[in-house]
Amino acid sequence: MAEGNPDVPWPFYLWRMLIDGRFQGRGYGRAALDSATAHLRSRPDARELMTSVVPGEGSPLGFYLRYGFVETGEMHDHEHVLRLAL
Repeated sequence: MAEGNPDVPWPFYLWRMLIDGRFQGRGYGRAALDSATAHLRSRPDARELMTSVVPGEGSPLGFYLRYGFVETGEMHDHEHVLRLAL
């Protein structure tokens, strides 16, 4: 997460969570997000987790939407911004 990074306009931003393609679909990404969101939910100042994706083939957009992120309609660094309410 990019907490406190001046290049990111949100306090809590997930930047580039990568799971090797050979191991995708086994629940590792969901487990990693579960751990990260559990940590954030323990913080009184954390209300949302943001991330961004490039849509298209191989995009993690579907994964994030299934997890509960929603599209905001915003763009950040040429990527579509997603928001997860905590």
